[in-house]
Amino acid sequence: GFSWKGAVLSAGITGTALTVLISFSAQTSISNLVSGFFVLLDNPFREGDAVKIGDIVGVVEKIDTLSLKIRTFDNLLVRIPNTEVLNSVITNFTRYDVRRVAVEVGISYSAKISEAIKAIEEALQEEPLFLAKPEPLIMFTGFGDSSVNLKVMAWIDRRDYVKAVTRLGEVVKEALERAGIEIPFPQIVVHNAP
Repeated sequence: GFSWKGAVLSAGITGTALTVLISFSAQTSISNLVSGFFVLLDNPFREGDAVKIGDIVGVVEKIDTLSLKIRTFDNLLVRIPNTEVLNSVITNFTRYDVRRVAVEVGISYSAKISEAIKAIEEALQEEPLFLAKPEPLIMFTGFGDSSVNLKVMAWIDRRDYVKAVTRLGEVVKEALERAGIEIPFPQIVVHNAP
């Protein structure tokens, strides 16, 4: 039959488990709430900013007291608890009006580095997408297996970033072609054994 002692004991265990569960939930919510306060105080981003938080990249849709909602560039909604946001490395791609784009290029060993740099500089000056100030920078980065390597860096309005990444490659390639400077492809020399 029915035992009052068993029912009370069972209710006590269930009540204890429920109390523990509620305590953990409250602790997590309070932790996210406090973390949300610190995130808002630190102000590393605003709604509408393009950010990277941990491995997640997208646009900040909503900043709540418990979590952050990001719309990825694949059009997915990702909810990140504020405790994770507070403990993550945050990159804000749209915080500043000016950004830098860069491309690496190899030129033939027979080409003069100074001529290649001059050709690229002149081409960048003619392209309105790239800013005159801060000035573009072209630097030698090393001797490769098949080429002398240069890095070309130019500043742009951040709203032109996607277009500028491709355009920089085009401008550099076209400038070198006009100057008659070869961009070599990797070559392997095979020697026949005697």
